[in-house]
Amino acid sequence: NNCRIYAQESFPFDKCPECGAEHSAIEIKDCYRPTAVVVKEEGKPSEEGREGVYVDAESYLLQPIATLPTELSYLSKETRIGEIKLLGKRSIVTIVEGISDYTSIEPKRFTLCGSCGYYLGGEFSDVRNEQQRKHRDILGKGFHEPSDILHDIKLYHKFDTSALLLTLPTNDRTFMITLKNALINAAQRIVGADDGEIEGIIKDNNLILYDNVEGGAGYVNTIFDKFDEILEEARDLLLRCSCEWGCPKCLYSHRRRRDIREIDKRVLINFFKTLHRSKVEQDINKKGLQVSNEKDLEAKISQLTTLERAKVEAIPKEFKFSGEAKCILSNVGSSDGAREVKDCILSAKQSITIVSLYISDMPVDWEDNKSFSWCDVLIACKMNGVENIKVVVRSPRSDWEKYAIERLYRRGIEVYVFDESERIGGIAHHKIIMIDEHTPDSMVILQSANLSPEVIKNSDFYIFIGKKQNETVHIILKKWLQDLLERCRRWSG
Repeated sequence: NNCRIYAQESFPFDKCPECGAEHSAIEIKDCYRPTAVVVKEEGKPSEEGREGVYVDAESYLLQPIATLPTELSYLSKETRIGEIKLLGKRSIVTIVEGISDYTSIEPKRFTLCGSCGYYLGGEFSDVRNEQQRKHRDILGKGFHEPSDILHDIKLYHKFDTSALLLTLPTNDRTFMITLKNALINAAQRIVGADDGEIEGIIKDNNLILYDNVEGGAGYVNTIFDKFDEILEEARDLLLRCSCEWGCPKCLYSHRRRRDIREIDKRVLINFFKTLHRSKVEQDINKKGLQVSNEKDLEAKISQLTTLERAKVEAIPKEFKFSGEAKCILSNVGSSDGAREVKDCILSAKQSITIVSLYISDMPVDWEDNKSFSWCDVLIACKMNGVENIKVVVRSPRSDWEKYAIERLYRRGIEVYVFDESERIGGIAHHKIIMIDEHTPDSMVILQSANLSPEVIKNSDFYIFIGKKQNETVHIILKKWLQDLLERCRRWSG
């Protein structure tokens, strides 16, 4: 219970052979590892009370934190909140105690038929009644009565994946759980992971983040490289949300429902504000600007937020557009503009509307050595709680175009097709993105590229217009998009 190493062998020890802690071992009995799961649908399940039910599980790292090999030291770095270290490939074991709801004192444990493995209840059903019923053998060998019943057992799963370790100056549990959820939600947006594909383990003042995917998916490596960016995204998610304790838009996750009753957003607000102020002061010092007092600091902060001119050779890559917009000219082989579009989409809170000739599910080779498609980006937004996502495309002209919109449709994204007809003598050839149209922070993006790997292959322009900079443009384009959607056919598979 100190370094969280686990052993599957049955041998007693009074002192941990790894970290030296005495009398710290926890023996976990009656624990089974399923080799297969058979699921049979029997009618439509009830949604009542579903959100309040969660799996009661604990995860453990095979190798203890205290004995990590010193040769990994070159894969560590100091961040604004503590040291972060890549752990490479590690084994994770997750032990499921049972099923709980928010009224449970103890989890409802599993009871199985010892003959065939049939589930005999333990969630919220009457186990005794289940044990008296005949059931079909899960391998299809007819009906039989329960025998050799396995009472109150636990289930476990072991897999190898990639992990990183973040060491913090505090071990306050509420702070650690809230920070874990903030970092995971922000990381999912930055790296394009689906909800549940990044998980965390808390032990004292250590937070272990790992790819919750067999074999690893490379997410934690990107988290290590982009940790400062993820911190800023976590700060924005918290401070822009008006909730008091936490909600699905900033901290909660369907996959991490167990944490919800221990999350308290308030413990992070001052932490992130102080962190941001420190970063701004560092940025000011890097630019050589001297700060003498509070008013001077505010003035320097305002200077840093103005758009600066960047140059690639003699051609400006980013510049002011009539004083009201930002334009990025992206050269062949560059992802500058596309990366900014991706980040804007992933920052959406309420709605996304996209018009493009097509949206590709082919991976884009981003410059951070990460490959994922535009479909992956939109699905990540949906998983992160953006409820209203609409895309307008032409009728699919190839199998890959059809596959992409089918995938979006299956994940709950509204797909509209702009068909040619006698009344409409053409197709929607615009490339427009509108994000969070009903909020003050709404953003419109006009671009020359379709959402495909061609955003890097070709030279394109991207114009970003904030609602605060030009509300008239937003009103016009919002009305135009509404008219376009009315003329489109809703995709239904």
